[in-house]
Amino acid sequence: LLRITLCLHRAALRCRAKSFFAQQFSRIRRPGASLPVRNAGYSQKYHEVQKYITESGHGIGNYLLITNTKFWNGLPAEVRGELETIIDEVTAEVNRQAEALNEKAKQGVIDSGKSEILVLTDEQRAKWRDAVQPAWKKFEADIGKDLIEAARAANSAP
Repeated sequence: LLRITLCLHRAALRCRAKSFFAQQFSRIRRPGASLPVRNAGYSQKYHEVQKYITESGHGIGNYLLITNTKFWNGLPAEVRGELETIIDEVTAEVNRQAEALNEKAKQGVIDSGKSEILVLTDEQRAKWRDAVQPAWKKFEADIGKDLIEAARAANSAP
């Protein structure tokens, strides 16, 4: 079940990603584009058309597992508990692997010599956080104050 879920997830992402990355590649040829140093950005060769890449930490690459609520709630509690344990373990492992791929991609960008990775100072990150406060306030009702506060807490450290 787990292998099937992961394979389906990867296949869906590949189908969507192909179109998305094709569009992004043409957009980033101009200065000031926002893009990740993550594995996806490296594999799509963004660094070949961008002289500078700012490592701001403002984005996050998440993987998620989605299921139908009726199906999930229809499972026996014992099965749900076992699946939740498995999901937690797999999530930790997938995140570990993603981080390793991201670091490898970042090193690939550095080794290519085609882009310079700029890292924000603590002061610059603080200014960035201050600058987005109006957007967070604007979407607080849609997103929920609890999630906004969690994001603020996660972003309070340099």
